[in-house]
Amino acid sequence: MVSPMSNGELETMIRLMIVAIALTLALLLMTPRAEGCSCLPRTPAEIYCRSDYAALLKVVDVSEPFYDDSMQPGPWNMPLFDYDIEVLTDFKGNIFSNPLLQASSNDGLCGVSFGNGTYLIMADFAPNVRPGGHGKVLTSWSCAFNRYIDSSNPEMAAAEVASYMSFLTDDFSCENVSKKRTLKESFAKKFNSALEEDRGELSTLQEQARKAQLGLQRKVDAQAGTDRLRQLLKAAFHN
Repeated sequence: MVSPMSNGELETMIRLMIVAIALTLALLLMTPRAEGCSCLPRTPAEIYCRSDYAALLKVVDVSEPFYDDSMQPGPWNMPLFDYDIEVLTDFKGNIFSNPLLQASSNDGLCGVSFGNGTYLIMADFAPNVRPGGHGKVLTSWSCAFNRYIDSSNPEMAAAEVASYMSFLTDDFSCENVSKKRTLKESFAKKFNSALEEDRGELSTLQEQARKAQLGLQRKVDAQAGTDRLRQLLKAAFHN
């Protein structure tokens, strides 16, 4: 037979349980949450038109990681990097002199990392977030258009960049890109609406068929019951 706990033992157990719960909550609060980064499907032309800049550039130096001191400490305050760059081709003609590229490295939060090398980039202007920094910088993220270009073979590199930027024809305009996007979204909306209507009609037809089948089955069952009754009555009268 198990002897009952004394008041002291019960008090000790309660304290241990409280400590265990507190430790569990602390671990849950301290553990960073894994967040995914989802991007809307966009063509290179659409990203180009929505971006502040588009350029072929060379990353020549990468800074040590730093943190935006305007953010509270925690899992959301991710390391950032400064990238000293050399602009090789400015496709929009609006990059300021001596630009600095700045980006977060956390890919789970839409960050992006660059190494020394050549990149085709489409992104935006933003305030400098380095502590003590000032002015505007170029900034990028994983949903922007960032492509590493292997420049070891200049001809192949030029062909690769040309393939990405092939939409930049003489008659290209962002207004036309916007119209195409609007038409595409309108068509998708109409298609989905028609699909829903067809599904509704199909559901109605299926329900009607099910009811008709039930009605037919009831008639068959009723007829079978009538036939059995007639046979019983016929047998009874013959007896």
